[in-house]
Amino acid sequence: MGDISKAVAAGSSFTGCMVGGLLFGYWLDQMLGTRIWLTVIFSLLGFFAGILAVWRFLSGTPQKK
Repeated sequence: MGDISKAVAAGSSFTGCMVGGLLFGYWLDQMLGTRIWLTVIFSLLGFFAGILAVWRFLSGTPQKK
């Protein structure tokens, strides 16, 4: 895999985790009426999941199937 394709894959993986956490937290906030607390919590979880995904991708660690 080329360097550019690795960078694009890592960036899109990170972005996907962040956006997924943000949207899920926002949706839960709307359903439960909890202001922005769940959005913040799930955004942070998405951030750390994105970091972990990029770390695994770039280090070549195989992911569980």
